[in-house]
Amino acid sequence: MVVLKDRLKNNLPFSAVHPEGHREARLGKSAQFSELARCLGLTEKQPAASPARASRRPSRLALKNGKWFFVPSLVARVRTPWDVVAWAAVVVGSFCLVEGLALAEGAENPWATAQQLSNQRIGVTWSDTPLRSAIEGLAQAQRVAVLIDRRLDPGRSIELVLTDTPLEEAFSKIAQAVDARCCWVGPVAYFGPAPSASRLRTVIERRRLDARKLPSKARSVFFASKSLHWEDFATPRDLLQQLADQNGLRLSGLGRVPHDLWAAVDLPPLPLFERLSLIAIQFDLTFRISPEGDAIALVPLPDDLGIVRSYPGGADPQATAKRFAALAPDARTKVVGDKVYVKGLLEDHERLAGRRSAPSLRPSADQQPAQATALDRLRIDKMAVANVPVGPLLEHLAKRFQLQLDIDREAIRQAGVSLDQLVSVNVKDATVDDLFNAVVHDTKLQYSRHGTEVEIRPADD
Repeated sequence: MVVLKDRLKNNLPFSAVHPEGHREARLGKSAQFSELARCLGLTEKQPAASPARASRRPSRLALKNGKWFFVPSLVARVRTPWDVVAWAAVVVGSFCLVEGLALAEGAENPWATAQQLSNQRIGVTWSDTPLRSAIEGLAQAQRVAVLIDRRLDPGRSIELVLTDTPLEEAFSKIAQAVDARCCWVGPVAYFGPAPSASRLRTVIERRRLDARKLPSKARSVFFASKSLHWEDFATPRDLLQQLADQNGLRLSGLGRVPHDLWAAVDLPPLPLFERLSLIAIQFDLTFRISPEGDAIALVPLPDDLGIVRSYPGGADPQATAKRFAALAPDARTKVVGDKVYVKGLLEDHERLAGRRSAPSLRPSADQQPAQATALDRLRIDKMAVANVPVGPLLEHLAKRFQLQLDIDREAIRQAGVSLDQLVSVNVKDATVDDLFNAVVHDTKLQYSRHGTEVEIRPADD
């Protein structure tokens, strides 16, 4: 796998390095490099040297197996508005390039990139094919991580013909063929009973919000992304206990988990709350985190699982509430002043967020889940930056990831929080959500994302 080696050194100039000959050439001296720089928006004129550029370490393009990949250097200490712009262009631009090159060599990366998955179309013809063989064979061919719920019969036969079908649509149709549902958790396609799969992402979102309120040290444990792997004949009790032990957590409630033997699974890096949820959901369980974040308890899924969020009511909040009720009939709406409060599943809120924006700016509601899933699969190998104003940094990241940013500036001001406070970020193998959470980690701000819409508000007390 090609690794982006982002180092905290002062930007900029860019050079190309051939690993074998160790030859360097300025980026602008090669048409190939110039085109890459143009795509990244890094060919603009540079300002005069500032204190942040006292020493420089070049970013590089490295050749591997006949393809070039980007190795950027990041601003160590940002002191001017230009430094913020230059840093963001380097960091986020590098993500786009690596994704476009499919991490330079698909064979070295076990998982497909978000762009590959979103563009992939497949055709299959299955007749009397066992469920597990069908799903795992397809997933292996497409380099997609899958998890089949214990309650689905792995030997159930599938009769299905698909022609030139988008990958995510194909997975949904495969699930329907066995009276199940496919739910995407980041880069993982989970196949499970419809009642569980329809609530899984909402369960995970609630655990994410719970973890967000923990003390800093405990919070980092739950947001750390690690791979999840087990061999044939693993037991879910052992898996849950191992996750707890590996993260220094006390675990209670294992008696709710019956004995079972599972087939081998290999999943890409996921935050701890997602890893725990993917196992617990198969017993209709979730977990409760202690206030100190040092213990978890397995508990049954609650009947009332909704998430409450507020939306601007516009000129006529009552009319807005009625429109929301039509878009999300299973959700509950309530008008309070000029706000519309909605309690529903995460998918309900994503549907409303897609509907509220102009069609020219946002995809339609039925297109939103696919885009959100593709964004969820993006992984940032390593990123570090120091002393950056949080407001401009959030705005630039949102712009580069093509996210719609909603900062509740009035509420933030009333809470006594400044968007000019400086933050430092250091993440590895992170999702987009991990990155934004790291940005607001110690700022008394709260980040949430619904599809491609990002909200920044004061943190809950």
